[in-house]
Amino acid sequence: MVSRPHSIIAILFAFMLCSGGVDVSFSSQEWLLPTNDICGMFSLGVNKFLLEGTTVVNDGSVFSEVLNVTKVNEIADCAKKFGTSMSLLLWTDDYPFDECSRSTFNFTTLKHQLQSYVTQYDVDEVTFWIWVGNCQQFSWQIARKIGWIIRTKLRTRLGKSLRASLGFAAEPFDSPLWQYIRPARLGRYYNTISVHFGSPGVVDSRAVDDRFARAVVERLVTLGISPRRIELSVAAQGYQKLTLQPSTYFELSKKGAPPFSNGYFEDYVYQSQQQVVEKTHLIEERGLRGFSLQTVDFDLPVKNRSSLLYAALYY
Repeated sequence: MVSRPHSIIAILFAFMLCSGGVDVSFSSQEWLLPTNDICGMFSLGVNKFLLEGTTVVNDGSVFSEVLNVTKVNEIADCAKKFGTSMSLLLWTDDYPFDECSRSTFNFTTLKHQLQSYVTQYDVDEVTFWIWVGNCQQFSWQIARKIGWIIRTKLRTRLGKSLRASLGFAAEPFDSPLWQYIRPARLGRYYNTISVHFGSPGVVDSRAVDDRFARAVVERLVTLGISPRRIELSVAAQGYQKLTLQPSTYFELSKKGAPPFSNGYFEDYVYQSQQQVVEKTHLIEERGLRGFSLQTVDFDLPVKNRSSLLYAALYY
């Protein structure tokens, strides 16, 4: 299993689907996309993008890996021009903490440092994304407090309240993950709950199984999360069945993987346009919040009819 890139900036964009007004989001490492290209995407109807580059660690400190603040502010200016909101993606550390407890986690430090970045990057939302590791349970235990801080204690540059979102990866149903969700009472503190099908969660056949996705949605609803808050997320990549080594959708396409398939090619399980369409259909059927395509730089060019993003927007 491969970890997410942790030394670069990434951006998560959100589009409105032409059919049904469903939110569609996608991510890309910032340095791969010129500002003009990002603005061009905004002009197509983008309603939100998330800026990756901040991590909260076990003492509540927040670290930013954003290197080009000038570009971030140029993007923010462009976002305002097209009525696009901005969200700051706040990851939990992807390495197990030596220690994690409320006695060592300083919420005041989190609040002050996060406010600094919210102001610096001119965002109006923070997305708390819970990674796996020894402190996964602790992250869920403090999720409610963090959501409360985001929504009630932080302010935009204009002095307005922020929205809060939460993300995590779907795991097998016998995983302790599902025991952490109900006590967190997410619906009371987060506007969007994004569940990801892929690393660091399932990367086997379940990642491309429509029945598993539907079962996950049903489980979340059973755990008290409103369907209108649920977002479904996948990455533009696949995994080798035995080694779990990742391969981008772009690379698999060059090898001959069909753009529309059941998600199996040679010895890989991968996200194809079929899985994207299945997710968007599920979103429309259940009245979910939207669809997210992570790592769009692993996808084919957006205007290519075989790209996953193209399927999300037009199929």
